[in-house]
Amino acid sequence: MLLHYYILHHIARELQELAEGFFLTECFTQEKDTLHCTFESNSRAMTLEARFTTPQGAVFLRPQMHRAHQNTLTIFPELIGRTLRSVRLIPNERILCLHLPPYALYFVMFAGWKCGAHSSPANALVLQQESLAPEALAQEQPILNAFRSPQALQGEPFCVRTSLLHPSLHDCSLNTTSTTLGEALSTCNLMLGRFYAREVLRRLRAIHGCPDINYEQPLSSPLVRQYWDNILHIADDLRSACLQAEEFFLVRDATNAPMLSVCRLTDDVYAHSIEHY
Repeated sequence: MLLHYYILHHIARELQELAEGFFLTECFTQEKDTLHCTFESNSRAMTLEARFTTPQGAVFLRPQMHRAHQNTLTIFPELIGRTLRSVRLIPNERILCLHLPPYALYFVMFAGWKCGAHSSPANALVLQQESLAPEALAQEQPILNAFRSPQALQGEPFCVRTSLLHPSLHDCSLNTTSTTLGEALSTCNLMLGRFYAREVLRRLRAIHGCPDINYEQPLSSPLVRQYWDNILHIADDLRSACLQAEEFFLVRDATNAPMLSVCRLTDDVYAHSIEHY
């Protein structure tokens, strides 16, 4: 959950608000698969920490992290001294982009992204990029440097293509028997994932009293057809709530495993264990 699209959305927003105009003064690693980027301006400093391990990966902001005296390695020296001009989350992707002209630093926070003919793990990539305009992001650029496997990736083309990866929920065909309601909700362009897809169904049951509808029902089922307009409305409202959230909740499931949510969940199983941050 720490790498959910909506968590990354709020990290990007907070970094933009707190560190725009700051200088990147350090970029280093001293733990396996963990990158630290320290930004400073006058007497203020903060560190963006990215952990690229799977499945425990995370990106978060912390007060300035003091670098160890040994077993530490400088990463991306070409970025040191550059000014952070903007931060954005690539729409409909778990890719965080920091614009440090004339470069862009991409945090690709999922495994399986394509680089040439290869499938690559989560990584941080440096590209030469003067603009983060949509047309600039859509153009292939050679990778100048990478946190993981830099020699293998240097010179490989990289660009963001998302239009075919996340189908529109509103365009789903209700005649198909091969797609379940849960699959449609979790993989659509609303970026709900399984976690918030299940919350859509909880809200549907709570608001409209339809206990028989479930995650595994095909889109063609009469019950899904009956409540489809309600499902679309709830899903759109949930996306808006996740994007605009100013509160975060620590949720524990039946096994007591912690999960982070950007909205208060409906299910009574979770209600007693929600903590506000």
